[in-house]
Amino acid sequence: MASALVPAPAAPVASSSAAGSSWEPEPAAPATSASQFEVDLPVVSSIAECVQFYWDSLTTKQRCGLRKHAGSIWRVGTACSGTDSAVKVLEHLGRSCGWTFTHTFSCECDEAKQAWVQENFPEVPLIFPDICELHTGRALNIVTHEVCDVPAVDVFVAGFVCKSVSTENLYRGSYGQCIADARGPTGETFEGVLGYARRFRPKLIICENVSGLLKRAQGCDAQVHQVSKAFEKVGYAFAYKQVDARNFLVPQRRTRVWMWAVRSDVAAAPAAGEAQPVLNALERPRPASLSKFLRLAACDARSRQNINSREEHVLDHVAQANRPLQRLRAEELTDLVVDVAKSARRAPWCIGATPCVLPNSRLHWRRQRRVLGAREVAALQGIWPRDFPALESWCQSDTRSRVVMDMAGNAFTSTVCAAVCLGVMVAISPC
Repeated sequence: MASALVPAPAAPVASSSAAGSSWEPEPAAPATSASQFEVDLPVVSSIAECVQFYWDSLTTKQRCGLRKHAGSIWRVGTACSGTDSAVKVLEHLGRSCGWTFTHTFSCECDEAKQAWVQENFPEVPLIFPDICELHTGRALNIVTHEVCDVPAVDVFVAGFVCKSVSTENLYRGSYGQCIADARGPTGETFEGVLGYARRFRPKLIICENVSGLLKRAQGCDAQVHQVSKAFEKVGYAFAYKQVDARNFLVPQRRTRVWMWAVRSDVAAAPAAGEAQPVLNALERPRPASLSKFLRLAACDARSRQNINSREEHVLDHVAQANRPLQRLRAEELTDLVVDVAKSARRAPWCIGATPCVLPNSRLHWRRQRRVLGAREVAALQGIWPRDFPALESWCQSDTRSRVVMDMAGNAFTSTVCAAVCLGVMVAISPC
């Protein structure tokens, strides 16, 4: 039976949004003084530092359970995960607990993102272009340009499309049964995930999607229940949790639903649900300092661009139309960030953290009176040069920097992915 996990309380960051997450509006949080964000949290600038912080946060018993399986080898496959940060996450987690994770294949339909995978993961032998073909057992390998066998893996990490379940989708109501019917972009790509599970039986499947997955549409149950039933039907214990990235070491407001399915012979449903208390323990109620975080991200001089008159109007409207901002002193507004790519009435804003990074975001930071650049936006998603060797050169190219921005808007947040993976690993590895 699925474990419906209750999300933790929102972090105390002043914010407001009509489009505050990737196609998902988010509730505003109470106003908080900027000085309150200077808390005793690490300001991380690599996935290794993030994983080390989480590892140190585990109990001795939890670390003992993980190390009992030292020497085990886990093959990893990814699909539609954005930057493939999950691979880096698992590699570093493996170093901490003695497990070995091998990158067996990636699946990505976009040619520019296929190039990203090849340049940052040159050792991966297989890159497939279509998640819906994996279940057939044969697919085109972009690396060799030949059709080859699709391999089985132990861990399958996938981010099926969110469009059909997004609350920003005007036609969302017509997709109320899209998971069960395998219809629409969301249902079709989820069916690709499920098809791979049916045929190749990975031990662990981890997925991420927008918060619309938890909301009813036209009288239909929330789609997450359809996801649960689908996984249970093919022999997996399923659980999920809604989390906000700002509670996981990055100063970005990003609410997402993380789901995990564990093959029934690996762990029963109660064990799958035991990842929840681990995730709860790893959450931190306040984000790291925005200014310190961006300083470590090495501010990109290319981002020091002027904003146009429409964007100036957006900033003026946000300042004048939002009472929480009007109650704050000037010094408390220093770390106000507004997504000026949106219209004046819909522009999301946040103090002490950024609004949700979207593919087309232009995040204006009041402290430096500028728009954040590609490298900084990538860092807000836990994508750093120390983990991705090609990132620096991509950010220096006009064309490729736009791809980085697009990937950041659609990608997993690596710090959240690390917490989820570690929580599930602990749950299936009792001491």
